[in-house]
Amino acid sequence: MNAKQEKIANLTDKAQRDLKAAEVLLREDDADFHSGSICFHCQQCVEKYFKAFLASNDIHAPNTHDLVYLCTLCSDFDAQFDSFDLSGFASYGVDIRYDVPIPTLEEAKNAFETTVKIAQYVKRCIFTEGKQCQD
Repeated sequence: MNAKQEKIANLTDKAQRDLKAAEVLLREDDADFHSGSICFHCQQCVEKYFKAFLASNDIHAPNTHDLVYLCTLCSDFDAQFDSFDLSGFASYGVDIRYDVPIPTLEEAKNAFETTVKIAQYVKRCIFTEGKQCQD
């Protein structure tokens, strides 16, 4: 495995772990108590998948948690990224740990659904020969 493949594998593995953590917390009886953590793991998952996508296109991702910016960089390679609804995700990164209100369970469920869609799409892009990702 070369360095590029290793970086992509590392990012996608960690992204899947974040997605799994969010999924497990959503299944808890007190999922509403965990809504902030669910959203945080969703944000982290999407961030890592965007960075893996950039790496797969030989772009070094900037050191940022700004999903809108990362998504814009990804859309330079695939216009489908422009269709992802990232509303709410801006506050789910570092801010959610400190300064913003805790999201509702409904917001956490929406974040999870969006994250699953993005994860599926980006995995298809990265691991499909020729990078033909668009549906």
